[in-house]
Amino acid sequence: MNTHTQSGGAQARISTRYRWGADSLITRIDIRTQKNGAIAYIYADSPSGESAKLQAVRAAIRAQGWSMLADHRNGGFSLRVSGMETSAALLDVLTRAGVLNGAPQIERHDLKGATPDNFGQFLKRHSLRASGLIYMLGNAMYYMSGVAAKSRDDKNMALSFAAGDALLGIFGGHDDARQFTSLLGKLKAHMTGEGMLIPEHSALEVETSTAGQGLVKRAANFLHTHINTLKISAEVLGGYFALRSGLKKDAVTGKNSPLKIAGGAVVMAGWTAALLVKEKKPDEEKLEQASPLRRAAAYIQEKPLRLAGWAGLTFNALNFGSTWHKRTTPTGKWNMGAVGSMVSANALYSISNKTTGGDIKTQEIISDVYSIAAQILNAQPENRREAAIASTATFLGERPEIKDTHREIIARLKVEMASQRKNPWYEAPAPSRIASPAGPDAGAPLSRVSTQGLQHQARAAGAEGAAPASYALR
Repeated sequence: MNTHTQSGGAQARISTRYRWGADSLITRIDIRTQKNGAIAYIYADSPSGESAKLQAVRAAIRAQGWSMLADHRNGGFSLRVSGMETSAALLDVLTRAGVLNGAPQIERHDLKGATPDNFGQFLKRHSLRASGLIYMLGNAMYYMSGVAAKSRDDKNMALSFAAGDALLGIFGGHDDARQFTSLLGKLKAHMTGEGMLIPEHSALEVETSTAGQGLVKRAANFLHTHINTLKISAEVLGGYFALRSGLKKDAVTGKNSPLKIAGGAVVMAGWTAALLVKEKKPDEEKLEQASPLRRAAAYIQEKPLRLAGWAGLTFNALNFGSTWHKRTTPTGKWNMGAVGSMVSANALYSISNKTTGGDIKTQEIISDVYSIAAQILNAQPENRREAAIASTATFLGERPEIKDTHREIIARLKVEMASQRKNPWYEAPAPSRIASPAGPDAGAPLSRVSTQGLQHQARAAGAEGAAPASYALR
């Protein structure tokens, strides 16, 4: 049985819904197909009285090595299953388990997404890839300027810039599925570093595994996640060649070019700073009482690529000045054209997120982030759970992929955790299926597992107050 692959590239906008009659234990399965496999949500009619059959379903799925978590969406309890390549594999397993009766009705279902982008939102969401494409036009003109000037350093500068920009144009697009997987990897690293226990077959463990992935897929995921690191590194190298070019004597004036030297130095310094500054979504509540200096720092941390874009614009101005006296020559004309293109590209780059793609737009995927995090939090010992919630909320609150505030994240996590425990599909993790955390406390008794960094966040969580009514369990 074939599934429908979503339209719109990586934007998982369409899922396939299968419905069975009342004589089937499982009455509905919603499946979202995306680049990293299929995600299924299994619904059963009156599942609370069928615990033995539900356990049989779980056992059949677990035998495949897929992950499961108790989920709540669309007004009902469900079992979320991930790790399979296609929906056909899941349907085959459930059919052999005897829980699907008859042929299903099949329909396509629009996933709940964000409101449509206006022009400004569309521009910001796609600014990274757009900047890469416009940079490439400027790089071509920089290279031709170097050819006309017979300057090896100018040609090397253009080629260095182009190496990063070509990758940016290919892998710098908005991709909810890849951004989701990348965020889960960072979430797992954070939770493991904080000493949390990760169940072996949890969704977080399965969906961050690279087992079975081909080299091409791994490379594409790596490039998408680290594209700005590669772009910035190429830019710093290009700045070095620009500085070298400025140190050499100009064919017209017989002197070196202080403006070009300064431009190369600005590129190297500004883009290195952008690489070193960690991207962090600001806490608007804390900023209300912050000093002007703290607000300025938060502004830079919100989008560190602002430093790179500003450095690029400064280089454009200095480079323009350094070649003004040659504006009528082929060298000058190519260089002037390049500056015009680069101004647009640097402006776009400065409004881009360092995290490729910025926020995740598909709301079903955002709900998955909360469900997956809640599954891990429910697996923590009760005496550490509040601290783990606070730590997780702080981590997610700083991530640009998640738009919710710190207060909203805590509320939503708690509601999701409570919902999972009430779900008939819920299964508390057995101790034998808990993976030990990495680090110096690996394998230590639970009472000795490190909780460094959690206590102060637990106190902060206690000060956050009750959950907003909008996240009440439906």
